Amino acid sequence: MINLKNRNLLIIILLVLTTIFHPLSTSAQGKTKETPNIPNTTIKLPVNASIDKEFDINVIYQNVPSYSGNKGLVATLLIDNTELDHYTFGNLKPNDRIEFNFTSKISESGDHKVKVRILWPKPSSENRRYVSESEEYIIKVLDPMSDSDGDGLTDQEKMNLGTNPSISDTDQDGLSDGEEVLMYKTNPLKSDTDDDRLPDQYEIFATGTDPLIIDSDKNGINDSEEDMDRDNLSNIKELEIGTDPNLYDTDFDGLSDSDELNQKTNPFEYDTDNDKLSDGEEGDLGFNPTLTDTDGNGIIDGDEVIPVTTVPIIEDSESMVNARVTLNTIASEASTTTVTGLKGNGILNEKIPGYLGEAYEFETDVQFSEATIVFSYDSSLISEDFEPKIYYFNEEEQRLEEINNQVHDPNSRTVTGTVNHFSKYILLNGKEYEKAWEKDIRPPDLDQNGQIKNIEVVFSIDSSGSMSWMDPYDLRKQATKDFVEKLSDADRAAVVDFDDTAKILVHLTTNKQEIKAAIDSIDDSGGTNLYNGVKVAIDEIVANGKTDHSKYIIFLTDGDGSWNDSVLQLANENKISIYTVGLGNGVNKTLLEKIATTTGGKYFFATDANKLEEALKNTAGDTVDYTLDDDKDGIPNYLEIEGIRNGAGTLFKTDPNNSDTDGDGLLDGEEISVQYKSLENKIYFTMISDPTMIDTDGDGLSDFNEVRQNNSDPINLFLINSVSSQRSKYDPLVYDFTPEHALMLSELSYVDDLESMSRTQSKSIDFKNVIYTKRAQINNGNFHYESDTYGNKLDDWYLIKAEDSNWIDSGFGAFAVLHGDKIVITFRGSDNAASLNLINDWLFGNLKGILLEGNSMQATYAKKFAESIAKKYPNKKIFINGHSLGGWLAQVASYHLENNNFRNYQYTRTFNAAPFFGTNALQKIGVNIDTSVNPVIPLKIAASSKYDDKIFNNAMSFDILYLLDHHLNEDAFKLGAEGSDLTFYYKDLTPADFDFQYLVDLIRDYEEAKGEILEKNRAKAIIEIGLAYTGYASSRAEYDQNFSNRKNAFDESIKEANHAHSLVHFYKYLDDIK
Repeated sequence: MINLKNRNLLIIILLVLTTIFHPLSTSAQGKTKETPNIPNTTIKLPVNASIDKEFDINVIYQNVPSYSGNKGLVATLLIDNTELDHYTFGNLKPNDRIEFNFTSKISESGDHKVKVRILWPKPSSENRRYVSESEEYIIKVLDPMSDSDGDGLTDQEKMNLGTNPSISDTDQDGLSDGEEVLMYKTNPLKSDTDDDRLPDQYEIFATGTDPLIIDSDKNGINDSEEDMDRDNLSNIKELEIGTDPNLYDTDFDGLSDSDELNQKTNPFEYDTDNDKLSDGEEGDLGFNPTLTDTDGNGIIDGDEVIPVTTVPIIEDSESMVNARVTLNTIASEASTTTVTGLKGNGILNEKIPGYLGEAYEFETDVQFSEATIVFSYDSSLISEDFEPKIYYFNEEEQRLEEINNQVHDPNSRTVTGTVNHFSKYILLNGKEYEKAWEKDIRPPDLDQNGQIKNIEVVFSIDSSGSMSWMDPYDLRKQATKDFVEKLSDADRAAVVDFDDTAKILVHLTTNKQEIKAAIDSIDDSGGTNLYNGVKVAIDEIVANGKTDHSKYIIFLTDGDGSWNDSVLQLANENKISIYTVGLGNGVNKTLLEKIATTTGGKYFFATDANKLEEALKNTAGDTVDYTLDDDKDGIPNYLEIEGIRNGAGTLFKTDPNNSDTDGDGLLDGEEISVQYKSLENKIYFTMISDPTMIDTDGDGLSDFNEVRQNNSDPINLFLINSVSSQRSKYDPLVYDFTPEHALMLSELSYVDDLESMSRTQSKSIDFKNVIYTKRAQINNGNFHYESDTYGNKLDDWYLIKAEDSNWIDSGFGAFAVLHGDKIVITFRGSDNAASLNLINDWLFGNLKGILLEGNSMQATYAKKFAESIAKKYPNKKIFINGHSLGGWLAQVASYHLENNNFRNYQYTRTFNAAPFFGTNALQKIGVNIDTSVNPVIPLKIAASSKYDDKIFNNAMSFDILYLLDHHLNEDAFKLGAEGSDLTFYYKDLTPADFDFQYLVDLIRDYEEAKGEILEKNRAKAIIEIGLAYTGYASSRAEYDQNFSNRKNAFDESIKEANHAHSLVHFYKYLDDIK
């Protein structure tokens, strides 16, 4: 039903519409007449009205000079073609202006047709009237409690505010009216609430500035004139051209947005001219980024073959040695060539003889036949005995090899070499290095299993009559028995007594008592037959010896006698080494030396019997001591004392009486193997880790943790350094990206303004200096370590790129640091745990995008950031980590790299990361709204195990995000591995201790009291859930004691869950994090 009443207009919003009336009738006779000059009539009516609320329709009639008459004007209001009211005037004169209102109200919502019919007064020259109707207008009648445009405000609220109930964004600033009023407190009638020339939506979602304050940081600079990303473009300029005010380089092509404008390149295109080179690369390589073929030779720039010189990614001004390489390459592949200083390498370090400076790793994807590498050195290294040489590290053989065709130029202090393959190279003082190899280290005799053989030794002792005065106190017998004591339980010995003849006193046996008794039975009469003494000893070994034992003869005499060289050939055929000991000046020294050297033994001389003990001891040192392992560590005493050398010439001397010299939990023999190799008569041993250092590579993991906990057979660990073998997770010789690194970097992602520091240098900045600069924030914040500890533990890491949110903690933040061949990308979370509030910051803040959409603008940033690093450093191993929201972004970025086949991506660690949500997540708490409607990662993949070997999601058992993940069950999941192996106890609390049902009951009660939370406006739904948790719950708690008790208990759980969200709790589980 439609009611009319003449009253003033109650509705604030009016839409001005100007209408020119058109005549609709002709003369009464139906004859066509010329239409008279039409008076001007203007109609004004509101666009919207409320049910049963009066509204005015304003009519203005402007007469024309030629019209007059007594009957006047008659106006009729028609609504939905029904005549409802009339208005008349009499005695109109030419040029009269008449203004009047119809007042009406409508009882039914919806669109209604409104028009006015006018009867014109007759012209003075005619006896007729004319009738016309205005154009038809539509007025929308609204139900005050409805939300016609779905912006979260009722129509009545919008009319009271003056916003348009039919348009969700009245001021067209990109924010719905509901978001402006309910969430951001901005003016829905004004696109720029604070008059800083930046639209409200742009400030909230682009710059992160406060849309209510013209100068958000109160530094005296209008927000529009700030340069948030320090690219020399103001925020207002970035708004005008469309670049991202948060990103120094919107398209991640290596050129800042301002540089792109200056060079006329497209700031939104990675490769403006489509020549296979990024805009940033072109300038470095001498090409024009706006020309596909700079030199016009018919070959696009990216396909040109050019000489390119590559210097280290990190140029250390304090380094004594630097390196570079030049090779001809296709321009588009030039960026794949890298030179990286090696930090934390367990073999290529300052312990090498002749060490001058760090080694460098050269890598490329370019197919080449020849490249020129150049090492330069500081003048302070020059000495009298100085001969710098370049050495190549053969990783498969684990040794250094001097490269051919190298030239030393003392004037330029460079050494230049030509190579046909890339690897690791180091500059050494060649003279000092080669001198170190002069020390003779006899290799052990190994069995087919690589173990040191047990020995068989025959003691052939002179019992001629002269011994009665040469050794009247039988010192030779005691010295020999001392030798016997050194034998292991598996070693065997025999005793030969010789004078004119020779006889076996005891055959080869392990029974030391029998051996000693045989020695004691030796007499001192008769002559000397050297030949018989040796021949009988050889026969004993040939007859009774074992093939898996090393074979020796200890031949002791005080004189000269019969001899035949034939026994020497027999000894060699049976691999028997003869050690000779001469007592007194009557011996045939020449013969004894010959016997020893011919068979691989040694000759020792004792001037008198008192010297026999020393001579036998020396003999033992070269025989039994060489297999004797007093501390049972797998390395014989001989090598522990004399030293065991690796393939780089480093000599390690360990303690023969301490099985674990460095105290790292590994036996010395588990750290360096007795298996050996040789090159040009240089004997060296295979190294697993340094037996004299707890942490060989300095990565914070002890050798024990790197070796024993990741490999079942530490003795065979040398295989991890072979190119042909499968590398273990951790290599004690190579600096690894460890759980502690991931934790520390995740913590340091909360340090403010890393981006500005990364801009201070053209390539990189020492991360230790960054930490030092930010020490006040670190030492006063919620960080696990003091700044100095972070600096020491992250020494030799370099900051190579950073993006910061700058203004608001929930904005995007990420940084990348490099160490050797590794780059770690870390994404910042929404806030530090100290101020994190579940409901406000997560469920109704960050999770608005993650929960409802399954996506966010930050996800786009994260993918671009990770891709830019992976593209720029194709030969570096890329690791990713993050905490909280940063952990969610880490999952997104990891999926992007893996799904797009970036071969250099390795794996990801997250800590208390936000999960992905299934489509029914909110229904689990009683809200009938779909979630993850536009997921950045397909939900089937996110919920699968496909990435379990790439992404490791660590969580605290009572972390707030873990609780959501757990209680939402199949409607919350993380990309990659999660579960009991990656979950660590927080105060012995588990998800069972969290009253998740409280949230479910709370939402149910809220909807019963306030109405169902509807999906029609998703943003408002999130707000309503927040209101249920805060306002409704608090007000109800005032009169419902049972509810109050439950709410208080839940609030305490939330406090614990927020505290559990902190990274600091993971440090106690470092040894357990995968």
